[in-house]
Amino acid sequence: MSKLRVALLQLNPVIHKLEENIHRADTILSKLSSNKPIDLLVLPEFAFTGYKFPDAQTLSPYLEKTSKPGPSISWAQETSQRLNCFTVLGYPESQGQTTFNSAIVINPNGEIIHNYNKSFLYDADDQFGASEGEG
Repeated sequence: MSKLRVALLQLNPVIHKLEENIHRADTILSKLSSNKPIDLLVLPEFAFTGYKFPDAQTLSPYLEKTSKPGPSISWAQETSQRLNCFTVLGYPESQGQTTFNSAIVINPNGEIIHNYNKSFLYDADDQFGASEGEG
């Protein structure tokens, strides 16, 4: 019986430093041994943007869409392909005029296979105007 090999990557992302946060994740993942490949890579909500935005305007430049992937989703797609694993990544999503605290699942081919909109919001989500998803 084979084992599921899971890697959890928890950063302390600095708000307004998206590229630096992504670079730090790449640096950490570069230390993975090719002798021990992973099946699943999991990152938390707003993994690269940070979570405590004071308002919607401050978060706005970091919103991404599944139809037009931005830096976070593109990173997850490229990383899934490079590591040949599934990746779960939390990111701020825009659907028209609606903002969600979302998580995306990417397969080893770099394809989006699921997108989840957070359904139980906290005060921090309310500060930047997140809407409740269906879960």
